[in-house]
Amino acid sequence: MRPNRLVLFGVVILVAAAASLAGQEYEVTGEDVYVRSGPSGNFYPMLKVSRPQRVDVLAQEGEWLAITPPPGAYSLISKLLVAVDGQTGTVTGNRVIVRAGSVLYPFKTDTLQTHLNRGDKVAILGETEEAYKIAPPAGVAAYISVKYARPVGSPVAATTLPVLPPPPTRPAGSATTAPAVVTSTDSLNRQIRDWQTAEAALTAEYAKPEDQRDLPKMLGMYQAIEVDPEGPLAPRVQYRIRYLELAIERVKGAAYVEELSRRTAAERKEMESARDKIRQESARAAEVPKGFSVDGRLAPSATFPGSAFQPKRWILRSDQGIPYYAQCTTGAVNLAELEGWKVRLIGTRSFSPSGYSIVEVTGAEKLPGGEPAVFAPVPMATTQPAGRLDVNVGPSAPPASGLPDFGPPDAPASRPAGSTVNREEYR
Repeated sequence: MRPNRLVLFGVVILVAAAASLAGQEYEVTGEDVYVRSGPSGNFYPMLKVSRPQRVDVLAQEGEWLAITPPPGAYSLISKLLVAVDGQTGTVTGNRVIVRAGSVLYPFKTDTLQTHLNRGDKVAILGETEEAYKIAPPAGVAAYISVKYARPVGSPVAATTLPVLPPPPTRPAGSATTAPAVVTSTDSLNRQIRDWQTAEAALTAEYAKPEDQRDLPKMLGMYQAIEVDPEGPLAPRVQYRIRYLELAIERVKGAAYVEELSRRTAAERKEMESARDKIRQESARAAEVPKGFSVDGRLAPSATFPGSAFQPKRWILRSDQGIPYYAQCTTGAVNLAELEGWKVRLIGTRSFSPSGYSIVEVTGAEKLPGGEPAVFAPVPMATTQPAGRLDVNVGPSAPPASGLPDFGPPDAPASRPAGSTVNREEYR
């Protein structure tokens, strides 16, 4: 499948090396010489010419001559943007693309020649399925190799165009004092001087670094040259104007690409930052201990103050009113610092032989609005829960009575037979 690409030609010409040949006519020296759509053998040919046909040269770009498209050449413009009246078309949009057509390869339509705007007129030569064939607009160029063309007569460069002598002045003492009439010779001399000034300024401008060139100023200089539309300088001035318009468009396109790249880099940086944040949060979440969790306010236990036989415990009454004994035998969490706070305890839940819940704490966090409370000392229970010395034994299944959902103190039938009441559970 042929790639869909636009080839913008003539926008990176080194003006200092591309000598203008305004007013010069060349003669073709070969047979079936390709006239190409751009200044390189990579551009597709538009048609062929043979000696002794002559071509009108606009400029020289390296080894290629920019010429006025010879008879038989045509351009292409979209049918959707042209209103046709007989053999004349009127452009209905702005910046409508005009491409180089090819007599030899009709399917070749890549090379962009210029843009036309609303109201511009075009001469209709024919049509294809999607485009009209039109006469090449003023200012566009075709290209032929300098190997197959030579100047007719003495070559005259644009920067050395002859300045015609001024008209003769009246002799001194002449009776008339009427002002001299400006002749066509004067006008042509002025046009040539303006052209030479613009060419010299353009050459100097292109000697500067690319980011320092004032191409809009140069475009204004050429647009200010008042040339006779039928005069010899008209196609040269139009060519330079088209050239500078494309060059300015290229600069704007490069600036847009640079801005787009900057924005893309900034967005990529933001995405990477967000991804790193997600990774960090995921890592922190992975560090949170998994297992049983319960929320409530933590208070010291008077029944289990800690000894050589058993660890110190705290009692936590959940938001549902269920009491839990909390301990941390590994030292991973300092429960003493959480006394009085409303906290969330995370760990492993087990049941003592007497049926109360024990949480071996592996993680804890303070909850919002859980400022520490001050607890009054709690008296010791009259009897200790059965199995007090068995607290370090592994988790055991809850008894058949349905613990740890204890009933109130006046419902001892809800506790297993032989167990005693710990008053801390019912404070």
